[in-house]
Amino acid sequence: MKKNPPPTRLLFLLFLLTGTSALLYSLDPSGAVSFYQHSAWTTKDGLPINTVVCITQTPDSFLWLGTEKGLVRFDGVTFQTYNTDNTPTLTTNYVLSLDIDAVGTMWIGTGSGSFAYKDGIFTAYSSSDGLAGEHVYIVRASRDGSVWFGTGSGLNRFSEGKITSIPLPREMAIHDVRS
Repeated sequence: MKKNPPPTRLLFLLFLLTGTSALLYSLDPSGAVSFYQHSAWTTKDGLPINTVVCITQTPDSFLWLGTEKGLVRFDGVTFQTYNTDNTPTLTTNYVLSLDIDAVGTMWIGTGSGSFAYKDGIFTAYSSSDGLAGEHVYIVRASRDGSVWFGTGSGLNRFSEGKITSIPLPREMAIHDVRS
């Protein structure tokens, strides 16, 4: 009767097979840059403009690019642009900042407020919702689930469905918050 190998031996073999393969495919910092493949995409490939302002990746593996001509989703092959022409919720095409929160919502900072994108739906946030200013330079999601907005008129925090203004020191004559 044949004996099964002990579980530790199987685990070690599994480690060797998976651990060493990762080492074989890792980047060699001493290697020449020409050794690596580089791809650049332009308007010829479907981008609305050749300048990208910001970039992020959603949990579903799409790359999202913020440009002066809209928000662009890239699936590795094609570009899909969301802008004021095809997305009624968006009030501007100029995307300044992108970030993803803990539940996978993408937050978009623009020159005309902020937007949240989740499950194919855009939700707009503006000064009427409590933003200190319409020009949202930076959006950052924090570990506690809140989202921070740096605007041309101050700092805001979105938590539990509500935007609150964060008082800045009076000595700060300019309340222009950027990263």
